Amino acid sequence: MEEAVLSTLTVDSEERKPQLEEVARQAFARANEAVREKANGGVTTLTVAILMNHQMTIGHVGDSRAYLVENGVPKVLTRDHSYSWRLVEIGQITAAEAMDHPKRNQLWNAVGQGSNLVVEVNSYPVPRGGYLLLCSDGLWGEISIDEISSVVDLYGEPNEACEELVRAANAAGGPDNISALLVAFPSI
Repeated sequence: MEEAVLSTLTVDSEERKPQLEEVARQAFARANEAVREKANGGVTTLTVAILMNHQMTIGHVGDSRAYLVENGVPKVLTRDHSYSWRLVEIGQITAAEAMDHPKRNQLWNAVGQGSNLVVEVNSYPVPRGGYLLLCSDGLWGEISIDEISSVVDLYGEPNEACEELVRAANAAGGPDNISALLVAFPSI
């Protein structure tokens, strides 16, 4: 893995996008193998961000999420791999119904589930200003996207914003694992 990452530093920017996406896929494959070997029967969700030069590559499996918050407007960069969200995608239920669906936390795609892992990897230009939020369903499942955006805008400083997001999710019930990582992009 180290060799794959180091090799991306020596290529020009035109070649870097596919290489970073491959690095992400390799990392997910290794994580999938490790979970299968060390936590037989266990599964997990995983969302990662690779930031290099002016490129942001997001790798994703499961129902954790990546959000881009620019000018107070949040945008979900990942798609949930849960049974209930799949029903939304095929038009069987609404997004609001998915939030209370009995199979809301059941994943059809998760690290550790087997060799049929589907890794979604997308690359974006790094924004000027704004924030990247990586978070678990324990956060986004408890507080609305508007509240997430408001907290990020109000606190601005990433550590303080993350602490407040976790506090708000716990105050809303907090029945699941809650994690948040916030990256602030300079506006210059």
